[in-house]
Amino acid sequence: MKRLISLLFIGFSLTLAQPSLPILVGANLEFASGLAPLQGSESALLRINPYLGFWLPNYVYGKFVWGQWGGTQTNSGKTTENRQRILGGSIAASVYNKAPYLLVSANRVQNYNTLGDASWWEWGLGLGFPVMISDYASIIAEIQHKTINEFYDAVSKKNIKSKGFTFSLGMQSYVF
Repeated sequence: MKRLISLLFIGFSLTLAQPSLPILVGANLEFASGLAPLQGSESALLRINPYLGFWLPNYVYGKFVWGQWGGTQTNSGKTTENRQRILGGSIAASVYNKAPYLLVSANRVQNYNTLGDASWWEWGLGLGFPVMISDYASIIAEIQHKTINEFYDAVSKKNIKSKGFTFSLGMQSYVF
């Protein structure tokens, strides 16, 4: 995690030193299929990820992802509270900014539940497709194959390891 933060700091420093290298601010909706933490669902909206990043035009970009969400569920008169936190990042590289870019990501997810807590790492590899809508904004679509490292789920009382696909659709703006 320290390496990721160091890389993002270097990227932000380069952006500040070179005004033509924009900082990214955005968010995306992440849909998943086949991942274990969906708890029995085949596919679903997994989460909404806000992010902050940097973009070196035509070559590489990185983003730092964070998020926190939660809710309550009542089942047979029992109410359970569930909160989830994500912290991670991704690095992407492209030969040309209008071409698809290769994306590598790592996320640390923590799930807090009144029945028991769990945390796991998600590792992803995929492709992203930017669509510029102005000089300052773009729509992005990303598809990744993600692997979830084995973790103990206290709610289901078993070890879980999973692989599956995610599709993200989002919008980002370039702050110069």
